Amino acid sequence: MGDGGITLNQSPSTMFGSVLSYVSLRLLGVEAEEEYMLYAKKFIHKEGAMTSSWAKFSLCLLGCMEWEGHNSAPSEMRLLTKYL
Repeated sequence: MGDGGITLNQSPSTMFGSVLSYVSLRLLGVEAEEEYMLYAKKFIHKEGAMTSSWAKFSLCLLGCMEWEGHNSAPSEMRLLTKYL
């Protein structure tokens, strides 16, 4: 996107899409010095706090964020027990 962030569709960039895409690309071996990765990193730092509990939960599962930084599990998590 023009603002340096990453979007999951044609909408404006979001922290959710940018953070999860950045982390995914890094896990896949993309170098942090790639031009588009630097733009994404700049967008993430500029936007500040991440509010999506799903993004925080995903980062906690990957070990990229401490569980103390995640206030609570999304309410939808209660429904997982029916499907597991």
